[in-house]
Amino acid sequence: MNSASIPWITEGRDFFNTPMPGYTPYTYPHPLTLTADTTGDLDGDGTVTLADLRLMIQMLLGQTTVDLAKADLDGNGQLGLGDVRALFLLLLKEPS
Repeated sequence: MNSASIPWITEGRDFFNTPMPGYTPYTYPHPLTLTADTTGDLDGDGTVTLADLRLMIQMLLGQTTVDLAKADLDGNGQLGLGDVRALFLLLLKEPS
């Protein structure tokens, strides 16, 4: 980027052409990783199915309880829409 052509953008303040000391760039894939303890298999049948998604939604509505360690797929310590999204994405990847 040529900061001379845009006077209000300053190198060293708004952008850097070289890596910053001590900065580690973000690595992919996203840090949401599922472990053996948090598979998304809430009903314990060995596969992630729509039944697991139904159980998670029932948990959000307060209609049932399941082990939070299995349901907390985004790892933030509480059940929320991020967990529903992660389970839904996991369900889409699961082979039929």
